[in-house]
Amino acid sequence: MNWYKELKAKSEKKCAFIAALMPKSFYKKYSHIEDLGDDLHMTILYIEDFEDQDGDRDKILKAVKRVASKYYPIKCKTTALGVMGNDSKTFVVNMNVENGAEFYSDLVKEVEKEWHEFEREYDFLPHVSLNYQKGEKEFSSEEFKDFSWTINKIAVSFNHDDSTREWVELKGEKSG
Repeated sequence: MNWYKELKAKSEKKCAFIAALMPKSFYKKYSHIEDLGDDLHMTILYIEDFEDQDGDRDKILKAVKRVASKYYPIKCKTTALGVMGNDSKTFVVNMNVENGAEFYSDLVKEVEKEWHEFEREYDFLPHVSLNYQKGEKEFSSEEFKDFSWTINKIAVSFNHDDSTREWVELKGEKSG
């Protein structure tokens, strides 16, 4: 289903988007979900109102690379299904991310140091949105599937444009 790509294409918001894209094996594990998204990811940091002036992209990338150079690949595991409290009642699978809060805090600190301070609507809430259109539909515990993986690299893109995506490898010395 292309609902996520269509949603991104309609968005005129300027943003910087830092995320872990889900491996193909995750799609197989959750293929039983109706209208499963086609661009599944775990958002790490979303910066709204990103105007991209005066080398801002380079500043964001430099901060991300600096943090990534400090962390080993990060271990993740699904924990439970849930529904977000947003208007569309997004159907999600929640994640446990080893040292995720520390990684997120380091990333925010470095981005603010390199670029400037910015407001965040949410702190780090590790999850993968499975279907934005689930609405009020009930889901059962049988739909949950145990899944573990390691984030070896993160994606950085700008203004909902996948052609701007750059990959940054995690290759540091801190356990992630």
